[in-house]
Amino acid sequence: MSSLAAFRNIPGQEPASPIDRSAVLGLLLIVAPASFMFSMVMKHELGVELRVFDAVGGFFEYFDRLPLTRAWFSPVVFVLLPLTAVWLNIRAMLQTVWSREQRVVTLTIRVRVPNLVSLAAASGVFGGIFLYQLAETFLGRG
Repeated sequence: MSSLAAFRNIPGQEPASPIDRSAVLGLLLIVAPASFMFSMVMKHELGVELRVFDAVGGFFEYFDRLPLTRAWFSPVVFVLLPLTAVWLNIRAMLQTVWSREQRVVTLTIRVRVPNLVSLAAASGVFGGIFLYQLAETFLGRG
């Protein structure tokens, strides 16, 4: 099933499950921070000089310097979007059942490969950005 089929019903096919939608949405949420992280690693750490990496960095720098978006752009893109992707995928795989009679909450984890892939990618992006910020703060890099 293609990623676009997850968002619409195609005649003759069964509708996409919410798990597929959450995995695709999780991947879409990390496109911006992952592209920035990839281009900065390629440019600064591996020394690959391509204009596309400068363009990606310039795009994010432009929005980070605008007076209207200066206060919230970086936290939203680099923290909130990856954490939202992590939460969506965990929530899609986690099923909770409350039993009033026994006063028990049962948690069931449904292992779904698309959600695991999206969860790993979102966690990797968030972890990479976190480690980059640690290095920049304590080692003076960046």
